[in-house]
Amino acid sequence: MFFHLSMEHEVCLHPKYFGANLNETIKMKLFAEVEGTCTGKFGFVIAVTTIDTIGHGLIQPGRGFVIYPVKYKAIVFRPFKGQVVDAVVNQVNKVGIFCDIGPLSCFISRHCIPPDMEFDPNSNPPCYKTEDETSIIKQDDEIRAPASIFDRNLIEMKPFFSWDVVGFLLYVILATMGLFDLAMFDELRRMNFRQLIYQGLNFAMVVSSALMIWKGLMVVTGSESPIVVVLSGSMEPAFFRGDLLLLTNDQADPIRTGDITVFKIDGRDIPIVHRVIKVHEKTPQDTKFLTKGDNNQVDDRGLYAPGQMWLHRSDVVGRTKGILPYVGMVTILMNDYPKLKYAVLGLLGLFVIIHREQ
Repeated sequence: MFFHLSMEHEVCLHPKYFGANLNETIKMKLFAEVEGTCTGKFGFVIAVTTIDTIGHGLIQPGRGFVIYPVKYKAIVFRPFKGQVVDAVVNQVNKVGIFCDIGPLSCFISRHCIPPDMEFDPNSNPPCYKTEDETSIIKQDDEIRAPASIFDRNLIEMKPFFSWDVVGFLLYVILATMGLFDLAMFDELRRMNFRQLIYQGLNFAMVVSSALMIWKGLMVVTGSESPIVVVLSGSMEPAFFRGDLLLLTNDQADPIRTGDITVFKIDGRDIPIVHRVIKVHEKTPQDTKFLTKGDNNQVDDRGLYAPGQMWLHRSDVVGRTKGILPYVGMVTILMNDYPKLKYAVLGLLGLFVIIHREQ
């Protein structure tokens, strides 16, 4: 759970600190920037124990600020899946138990609580307890549980969704749109072979037109993915889950601090959209930069490939130029429920094929 690790961090200093106490200033700024933070790779940094080296400063062009690479050792806190940890309960309700493990806030679903314990909303305070009340879990109690049952991303939890419900909703949607009409099957039976071929070609033209529009957008914007959908809440309140982003990727336009970029990481299938917070630029073609989500407490180095500290211009898919709020929720639903996607596309294709112009 607790580890003593060698770590690295870059400290950015204003020129006013360049004096006799420069090293002390770097140390104090290091303590302020890293202690209490969290990264996906190392966990929570509890305390810096020793500073090994302070490297030579690198002047940032056009700003005058200097970046100092610092190597240090620190005590970090990181529970692993399956590890039994101690926690303090801070809230109990019908959906489960919210608790704290040191700096980590976690949630235990009611489905992970022993089945012989039931939620009692009438007790003071509300609690989970057995029928004979020999075991009770209430606020401020200390509990012990395996880390594998914790869910730290409550906002992104997928709801339980029965495929019967999906089928029903799909029927309602299509019926409302006038697409799901039993008469269309009579229309299909009345078509001869030539008409079916003709309608199939119409459907192929629709698909090819969509592909041509997509390829055209790629040429105009310079981005391999000119339209993307936000999948998480890491950029709130700038963007929300389900927002549709319009991207451009002009290679002649340099990366600047504050730009919202969409970038690729080796080993990750899905690009990430985060804001640029630091830039090192030798030439427009040789630019390194660091990103961070507006709603995240730490930068993205925990998301990068192992050993990667900076992104390069070649990692960028595009930069955000426009937004359509929540339009992408349809894409998220189809990705979360592939059967829904295939059903909708199949029915739309069937409608195009059997629909004849009057």
